[in-house]
Amino acid sequence: MNNKPTEQVEYSEYLSEKYLPFRDQYLFSFYYPKLIKQFSPNTTIIDLGSGLGSFLRFCKKHKISAKGYDTNADMVAQCQKAELDAKVASVLGFPEASVKSAFCDNVLEHLTLEEIYTFFQNLKTKMISGGRLVMLVPGPVGFRKDHTHATFVDVALIESICKTMSLKLTKAFYHPFNCKFISRFLYLNMTVCVIDF
Repeated sequence: MNNKPTEQVEYSEYLSEKYLPFRDQYLFSFYYPKLIKQFSPNTTIIDLGSGLGSFLRFCKKHKISAKGYDTNADMVAQCQKAELDAKVASVLGFPEASVKSAFCDNVLEHLTLEEIYTFFQNLKTKMISGGRLVMLVPGPVGFRKDHTHATFVDVALIESICKTMSLKLTKAFYHPFNCKFISRFLYLNMTVCVIDF
């Protein structure tokens, strides 16, 4: 294990302290139900950067096939203890092929710009034609509040990447509040990008 802050045991402890106990209930009720509709039904969703497993738990509860990958072995172990399908692997080189649906929630902002391009280059080799990535990144206030964030990711950056890599940014919106300016003040108002391969 290298010494990136997001891959250390201390990071999972930091997340446990950072997120309030009712966060999963909030995500399950208001957050994930809209995002899950962006995927075709009856498909396995690959959660890239599954963290403490919130999205995997949501999928399990709703009988949606999902598996997760994360570089943080401690968080993967916690997911496995909860009988979630999670494995240790980098989002820059996860061992999947013919992926139809991928989910990436609050991950890219932890990468350098070079790593973000590597992420998309790798994903392009893994996704089937017509495959879809749903990704979320925090707005300005969310980006500033986490010391492990490395790159501010916004729609303009994603548009540039999609143009360079011949991908289609199908839609971009803000969630749960569909207003860009709220992301300047509310940590949990995220930018959502839906990208087709």
